[in-house]
Amino acid sequence: MHIPDEMLKEIRESGYDQQLVYNYIRELLNSDKQIKENNNL
Repeated sequence: MHIPDEMLKEIRESGYDQQLVYNYIRELLNSDKQIKENNNL
């Protein structure tokens, strides 16, 4: 899944710690992937 550019722009402009945000998004994507894999069992 690709993160929309406007969302990244908002993150940058809001002044959040980008590394924290990226880690959070990565965890969300990983958990989403695991849920899909579990549903395919």
